[in-house]
Amino acid sequence: MAKKYEKVGSGFVNKNPKHTPNSKQPMFIGDITIKDEKLSLAMWRNTNYGKESFTIQATKVTEG
Repeated sequence: MAKKYEKVGSGFVNKNPKHTPNSKQPMFIGDITIKDEKLSLAMWRNTNYGKESFTIQATKVTEG
């Protein structure tokens, strides 16, 4: 049976001007909206097992 895909959100990331090679700042930052909820995205480029990959983190602002 073929897989079906349903789009639940969209967003973007841009290069983070605060990132430096030795910092913990994400390389890319942006926003995504999933089912009407806006989240902040952060991405880091990595090399795992000899292959390029990205680590992605999504966060939301909460009162606290």
